[in-house]
Amino acid sequence: MFEKLQQPRDRKTRLLLGFFELLDAHFPQPLSIAQLARRLHCSPRHLRRTCRQILGCTPKECLLARRLAEAQALLANPDLDITAIAYRCGFSSPAHFSARFKA
Repeated sequence: MFEKLQQPRDRKTRLLLGFFELLDAHFPQPLSIAQLARRLHCSPRHLRRTCRQILGCTPKECLLARRLAEAQALLANPDLDITAIAYRCGFSSPAHFSARFKA
């Protein structure tokens, strides 16, 4: 996803860079697209449209990908169990994490 942002820093690219900064800082927390858009000073529709145009996915899909990437890294630690990893990465339950991870 990040490779597509190597183009000139126009307004949409700056929006997405801010979006990824928010994801990195807050991905374990429950986040709605409306909350993210408010923090980025844009509408939820504009955020969805920009993500789809430039990245080819929705903000929710980006959030899920970020959570799954973190979970995958944490799975290498044998001291952490699945439940701890699920909650640490922002999933609502271990079952939800497991279903998303297998998909």
